[in-house]
Amino acid sequence: MHGRLHKVLLINPPVTLLPDKRNFNVNFPTGLAYVAAALELGGYEVAVLDAIAEGYDRQVLVGEGPEQRLQLGLSNEAISERVKACRPDVVGISAMFSFQRENYHRVAATVKTAGPNTLVIVGGAHATADPREVMSDAQVDYVVIGEGEKTSVELLDHLSSGRDTCTLDGIAYRDSQGVTWVRPPTSLLKVDDLPMPARHLFPVERYFAAGQRHGAHRGAGFRSLPILTSRGCPFHCCFCSAYQMFGRTYRARDAAAVLAEIDELVKTYNVEDIYLNDDQFLAQKARAMRILDGIIAKNYGITFDAPNGISPWMLDEEIAAKLRKAGFRDLFIAVESGNQWVLDNIIRKPVQLRDIPDKVQILKRQGFKISVALVVGSFSDTHVETLQQMQDSFDYVTGLDVDDLTVSALTPHAGSSAFEVGQRRGYIGAQYTESGYDRSQVNTPLWTSEEVNRLIVIEKALFFRRRHGLVRFAVRPFLRTCRSVLLKPRYRLLDALHRWCRIWRRKSVPSAAIGSLV
Repeated sequence: MHGRLHKVLLINPPVTLLPDKRNFNVNFPTGLAYVAAALELGGYEVAVLDAIAEGYDRQVLVGEGPEQRLQLGLSNEAISERVKACRPDVVGISAMFSFQRENYHRVAATVKTAGPNTLVIVGGAHATADPREVMSDAQVDYVVIGEGEKTSVELLDHLSSGRDTCTLDGIAYRDSQGVTWVRPPTSLLKVDDLPMPARHLFPVERYFAAGQRHGAHRGAGFRSLPILTSRGCPFHCCFCSAYQMFGRTYRARDAAAVLAEIDELVKTYNVEDIYLNDDQFLAQKARAMRILDGIIAKNYGITFDAPNGISPWMLDEEIAAKLRKAGFRDLFIAVESGNQWVLDNIIRKPVQLRDIPDKVQILKRQGFKISVALVVGSFSDTHVETLQQMQDSFDYVTGLDVDDLTVSALTPHAGSSAFEVGQRRGYIGAQYTESGYDRSQVNTPLWTSEEVNRLIVIEKALFFRRRHGLVRFAVRPFLRTCRSVLLKPRYRLLDALHRWCRIWRRKSVPSAAIGSLV
């Protein structure tokens, strides 16, 4: 029996990045804020330490050459001092991405050193996907699996009262013999029963000062916060692991509750932008329309965004008009592949390519800036996408009247079907990390990661040349090349300029010639 546990400190750990900080944003941690709100409602005193938001000015390069990394966030010493000052009974650590696992374990060790009797509980996407890996660390006492709001409160209640935790679902724990047991959750939460995220516990002005969030970098002072209006996605995309946290059952919050939260963001935090963290905001059209009508009626004068993407099969003239009037300006369409066979048999996403041109024109008529997302290098247990099929995707997008193109090399997350297949078949090596979506780390019998990376570089360059001409295609990449030279002294300047000039001269790139161009 631990006695009454009263004070809880929730920690969002520092991160380790590639030196150019690609794919990094200072995002408000909505999931942690939901857990904080549930704990407060359960009678616990809660404090928050976001080591990223409070310490993004601290950036330290470690290592050399290709292995060099950037450590960003509060130092171990600073975290230790905060733990000592707070003197919590329990520390909860958010573990979202598997490639950051060393940081989670480092924070757990720091906590135990600062307070040996402090209970350490880890939750989040990585902890859910691989609870045994997290529990292999002796500094970790429990793992919360899946949605943490209800389970966290139940776990602390059980520990406070001396009840046996082995009866709880949704946790991993060690028995008296040191054996780890994993009890997955057996049910999903009712989203309308959850309190609003406890944003008042977070250093909100620090997120604004960073001037960046998922999908947008606007500069210091950009007042943007996220909102989650639904959980769960019924689809089975091979690269997605979100279902492990939120399940495949779509659960949508009541439109009135969503509008009340938007009101709070505008009135309390004076936001100028709100972005949706939903995977499928439009899955229930009638509800989405009620939310959009409510936003329009309020006339907030702010912008909205859906950086996780909009499923194109859910778009129509009515929805597009409402999105635009509500304040959406940029739309990110998740097409994923320009080859229908790949969509149907490998990615398993219900996109019909024949419908996409009409959807694009619907959005164009409303004045949206349109970005299309592609994923290349996909595979399943029985099929591997070929280089020609990847080329089909680029050829398809070239024929669309869109403004921007986002290309991701397949980067499977722990818990996704592609991750399991990649590990079992040896497509994913020991050095694989879930970072750097713009560069493949996968090797299959049909192609190497280098071949995929060459294809991405060339086809993105050709897309932007056709769409945007000299300034965006040539000048900006040239400046990025110069930055790469400065960051990577071994990178040969003449080779970089030579590659840049060759791409500029090309009018088209036959797929058979891909291997010889770069």
